[in-house]
Amino acid sequence: MRVFGQVRALMRRRVALMAAAAVLGVGVAACTPPPPPPPPSAPSSATPASPTLQQIWSLTNHDRGANGLGGLGYNGQLAALAQDWANHLAATQSLVHRDLGSVISQPAYASFWTLGENLLDGPSSLTPQAMETAWMNSPLHRANILSGNFNVMGAGLAFSPDGRVWVVVNFGGTH
Repeated sequence: MRVFGQVRALMRRRVALMAAAAVLGVGVAACTPPPPPPPPSAPSSATPASPTLQQIWSLTNHDRGANGLGGLGYNGQLAALAQDWANHLAATQSLVHRDLGSVISQPAYASFWTLGENLLDGPSSLTPQAMETAWMNSPLHRANILSGNFNVMGAGLAFSPDGRVWVVVNFGGTH
């Protein structure tokens, strides 16, 4: 299982700050240019598209609560962004972060002042609990999950032809 994390804070000047870490394995560079972000969807009152994504959201909020933080709302725009990127990762079988600096600079994302992203790939048998445990055991992923800068999240998952699962969680701080 490979896990990568990224913290991206874009404030007044929208200057990107990125940190990434591999917990298990080595990252693979992208071979094809990434697709552009999807058009925005409903920004609020969304619900996860599958029981697995529902569990990821629930477990994330459980970990936040256990650390004295409020839960994250589920955001349809971030879920669409995450699903699009999970599809791209599964198709290219490369674990690389989306350029969140270019995403947040688009007018469609003007309601966000910060974005973050957690990635993971592993066997299709990987449970949501195992995913959350891997992220919480990684300092940079944990930082995203427990960041007070984020108030919403969205998640996506896809399967590659070899049966691996590719998971993307996007976090956002809204104005």
